[in-house]
This record gives sequence, C-alpha cells and structure tokens, in this order.
Amino acid sequence: MSGPSSSVFRSVRRPPRRRWLGTAKMVLAGVLVLVLLAAAIVGAVWAESWLRLGGTELASLSSDLEALGGGDARSPDRATTVLVAMMAEHDPTAARAAPLTADVALVQVSDRREETAVVLLPRSLRVGVDGEGDLPLSEVHERGGLDLLVRSVLDYTGVGLDHAVAATPEVLPALTDALGDVERCADAGCRILDADAVRLATTEGDQAERAEAAVDVLTQLAGRVGPDTPLRSPLRSRAVISVLSGEVVTDVSLRGRRLLGVAGALDASRPLSVVRVPGVRHPETDVFLVRPEQAEILFQHLRQGTSFDDGEIADDPEAVPEQVTVAVLNGAGTAGLAGRVESQLQGAGYTVVGTDNAPSFDHDDTVISFHADNADAEVAAVLLAEQLGGVALAPAERPPSFEGDDVDLLVTVGHDLDEDTDDEGDD
Repeated sequence: MSGPSSSVFRSVRRPPRRRWLGTAKMVLAGVLVLVLLAAAIVGAVWAESWLRLGGTELASLSSDLEALGGGDARSPDRATTVLVAMMAEHDPTAARAAPLTADVALVQVSDRREETAVVLLPRSLRVGVDGEGDLPLSEVHERGGLDLLVRSVLDYTGVGLDHAVAATPEVLPALTDALGDVERCADAGCRILDADAVRLATTEGDQAERAEAAVDVLTQLAGRVGPDTPLRSPLRSRAVISVLSGEVVTDVSLRGRRLLGVAGALDASRPLSVVRVPGVRHPETDVFLVRPEQAEILFQHLRQGTSFDDGEIADDPEAVPEQVTVAVLNGAGTAGLAGRVESQLQGAGYTVVGTDNAPSFDHDDTVISFHADNADAEVAAVLLAEQLGGVALAPAERPPSFEGDDVDLLVTVGHDLDEDTDDEGDD
C-alpha cells in the first residue's frame, strides 16, 4: 500500500522592487523632454535668424580682395574692425541706394588697446572710385551701395575690414524698445534713456557726440543678447530679429547668429575713443578737405590696433597746418595794405615769407591762390579765407610763386579788405 501522496512546494525569493529606478527614469524622461523643448526653441529662433538675417554678398570683403584694389589694406591680429554706415530708409523700388545720414564709422576692438576705437569719415569726404573719379562718400553709397562704399574706404584708408553694417537711424531706438532702457553717464551724472531719448541722443548734436552716443547705447544693448537669449526670452529674441531684419543690412559673413559674435566684442566696460578725421569743410563746394598727415596717423593706428596717442592729432582740426608758406601782394594800391594783412596772418599762425605789390592795383576782391593738387595748401587756403572774412579761392594747376620761389598760398589783397581807399602807394 502506497504511502500518502505528498507535494513539495518550492518558492523563489525575488528581490524587492526598486521603485527609485522607475522614479529616476521618469525624471530623466522629463529632463530629456525639457532639453528637447529648449533645443527646439533655440533651434527655431536661430533658424529664423538665419533666414531673416541673410546678409549681402560683398565682393569687397571677399578673399579676392587684391583684384578689387584693396590688396594693400591691413588690419591687426586679434582685432575686429567693422565699417558702420547710417542710411535713410531704403525704397526697394529706387534705382539707387539710400543716402547716408551720418559720418561713416570705422569701429575697432583690439587686444592691444583698452578702449574701443571709432574713427569717423565725413560723408562729404571725397574718395577715388574706379572710372568715376573722386566722389563724396554719400554719392559712393548711393551709386553702388554698401559694397562700393566698403571698397572705396578700403582703398582710401588702407585699413582691413572684417565686416560691414548699414543701418537706419531707427535701429537703436527700436532695439531699446525690444531690450529695455539703457543708462548713459556723463560729468553731470547718469540718466536712463528710453527709445525716444535714444533717438534724440543719436540724431542731435555734432557728429562725434552722436557717434559716441550710438556706440555707447549699442554696447549696452549688445551685452543683453547672447547665445542663451533665445532660451531665456524667445519672444525678445524674435523682436530683436525683427528689428535687425527691417533696419540693418550686413555682409553675408554676419549671417544669423554670427552677428552676436560681433555684438559680444563690443564690451560695455571698454571706454570709447571717438576721433573724426581732421579737416575742414570747403565753404563753396561743401566738400570735406582732409589733413592728410594727421589722417594717416589715425589709419596707421587702426592698421596696428594701437591707441591714439595724446598730442598726435590736433585738438583743433582748424588749426593752421604746419610748414605752409604764404606771400601777400597788394592788389589795391593802398600804402601799407599788404603789411597789415601780413601782421594779421602772422598773428593767426601763418608763415608769411614776404610782401610785394601786385602787377596791377585794380583788384576789387581779395583772392587766395593755391596748387589744386596740394591737399595741405587747400586746407590752409580754406582756413585763411575764413580768417579774412570769406574771401575768394583760386585753385591753380601749378603752385603759385613769389620772387621766383614756389609758395603754398598767394594772397592778392583787393579793395574789399582796404580800410583806406584814398591813399595809394606800395605794400
């Protein structure tokens, strides 16, 4: 008889469920979703910036620069040099580019210089253009846009450029609206500027004051935009992109987010050094006449990335150019007339090499003759004409002469400067 049946029960011990592992997976999934969402937001903003801030192909900034006449242009290592032009609102249907509304600025940030250097080129400054002769910068821009302007500035200054930007005067007020008010400090104290105040600061006053205000505002605004801005504030980023796409034209090398790299180089903690190319405005033609030697000093500093030294550039751009020689002729016949004018000119800083009578005494108007190809002589002639009350200028193909030697300026004094027309005699 068989024994009672028996069953053997075996049990397998399972490890306790690791609840923390499931929680970790959920957290990791949540983080991953947030990362993907942030990446999508950033990617969408960058994609929009890439599409809307496409930039313009500028042959003048291409690698084939030497073929365009700018092969001698130089810039320092570890420096960023940008040409900035302010222009009026552009009409897409117009055959010509929008006119310039302010001086052309060369803005440079260099590791060899503590300050941000800004050199202003007046829009009435005449530069050489192939096949066109000498044209003011404003005309250069209207004829050939930003590309021809860049090429002409490269040829004229010999300063290598990394980028070029053209903007309307409304860009800084619009960016202030998008990014918030800025603070400007001066000797009288600091004040907060909203968009309207920025508009006034960048459109009123002399060119140097306007340029300094513009760069000051721009450096503060640039400091508020960085690679993390699309994530922190996508709406603000889109607003900035909208402003830039409507108010700014750049070269293609600044396409999309690359514009932020240049903006980041404008460190708000750097002081500004704003210098206008020394010269005077011709009263008859409204052309800006440059003082070549001092202009070359500025351009050389930009080529080397070094600071502008005190005393190198005349504090007064209308100071008498050194080594300019003047002769005075009595063209009215009044005794002592040429001597009186000589004393007046010597008191103003001119070097008068002598006086004499003119071949005739029938000169009603005083005339200053100078060699048209001598830039320093032309500047001195304009300054002297103003010194004498706005007398006439007479450019000539050859230098004027006095007693057989060339002089820079020859002043023939007429009856308009004669205080005593009754007495006649020699000089």
